[in-house]
Amino acid sequence: MKKNNYINYIIRRALNLQPGQMVEIVGSSYLKEFVELLSLACLKFGASKIYVKYTDGYELENKIDIGYDKYIEEDIKHYKDLIENDFCRIVLHSPYLYPVVANKDKLNLYKASLAKLEFVNEYFINRINQKTICAVANPFWAQKLQISEDDLWNQIFSLLKGINSTLKFKNYLNSLNLEKLKFISPKNNLEVEIIKNSQFQAVYQKTIKGVRYMPNLPSLEVYIAPLKYGVNGQIFANKPLNYNGQIYSDYQVFFKEGKAIYQTIINEITKDDDALTYVGEVALCQTIKNNTFFSTLLDENLGCHLGLGFAYPYGITNTNLINHCSKHIDLIFGDNDIVVKGINQDNEIILMENGLFKYE
Repeated sequence: MKKNNYINYIIRRALNLQPGQMVEIVGSSYLKEFVELLSLACLKFGASKIYVKYTDGYELENKIDIGYDKYIEEDIKHYKDLIENDFCRIVLHSPYLYPVVANKDKLNLYKASLAKLEFVNEYFINRINQKTICAVANPFWAQKLQISEDDLWNQIFSLLKGINSTLKFKNYLNSLNLEKLKFISPKNNLEVEIIKNSQFQAVYQKTIKGVRYMPNLPSLEVYIAPLKYGVNGQIFANKPLNYNGQIYSDYQVFFKEGKAIYQTIINEITKDDDALTYVGEVALCQTIKNNTFFSTLLDENLGCHLGLGFAYPYGITNTNLINHCSKHIDLIFGDNDIVVKGINQDNEIILMENGLFKYE
């Protein structure tokens, strides 16, 4: 797949741009060339207006240095206007580019001010309109992986090929009326309780107006929000966790009644938010690569995982029974040895074996 074809894929399948919609593109200023191509293509496919928001660069750094509180009211009005005009959003995920350079205290004040824009996140979480997060290669990320930028692009494109099998497996799981999932391997032993009559999700969501879109690109996971207090056992995370610039690798986490316990790393990343210690997502995904992208957006497509914190309420019959949190952290533990069993009222069914989907 060529880059221009990928841009078309983003607009027509991932975002599913509707005629006359306003589009906001969010990404690094290092990606200006890609953003320009994406903007022109959005206009070609019927966007009424394009807004670009760069998340780094001198303009943002100057705003932080001067004091972002001086700009926040202007941004609040801007986004309220966009919401009134039914805007949609494309977020370009491209790690290991230059970070924002700013005084630490002023950077913390900036992050605190962003809380006033939480209504924008709620707009997308409630699926008022489409938002898609898309992986974009860059040379710094490729260097981190010790491959060429072209190779990184090709690996991103290759992950798009598994979408149809993921949708087929989601439909299969939803036909089984599962009550529990069991994950078993030499390093993992986990049991997860599923809320009665809930539906597994994969690849697509729909806005409240019925527009189908892809929240993440690529996306090969089949996921569901489990019963908040229904997760017990242990996992061994086999992909690095990049959290606030800190890399955590090869760690074990224990769970009791939905809560992560007995782990120094978990204590570090959840110390200010108890809700972040509870499981909000369980996802089944085939183990197709042994390497890592050092990016959760891509790594979560490489194996089964748990998401701490925020529970996506989609397909859940009683959202009072899932975890509620503003943050979400994925812990990837699926490997080639993983066996996943599903339990319903009548049977115990093997759902995955040797890290691959299995149908009985």
